[in-house]
Amino acid sequence: MFSAATLAFGVAQMVAPQVGGALADWLDSFTAVFLLSIAIGAVGAALSSRLPREPQVGSPQTRTRSARSIRSRRRRPRSSVGS
Repeated sequence: MFSAATLAFGVAQMVAPQVGGALADWLDSFTAVFLLSIAIGAVGAALSSRLPREPQVGSPQTRTRSARSIRSRRRRPRSSVGS
């Protein structure tokens, strides 16, 4: 997941200055560039708010996972080395 985000950030950092500069040259103003940046940021914030959340430390989901891992460690067969 982090690699995809890093790739997206890198592509945006390469493309955005050229697009913003071309748009500012074409319209003779940076107003449209700022408005476009605000709109893209708002869309990104709205989309990221829809991502699933990870359980908090100490939540029932994480306590269940750790309890399962403890039980699974107890059930491991003991080796008969040395007997």
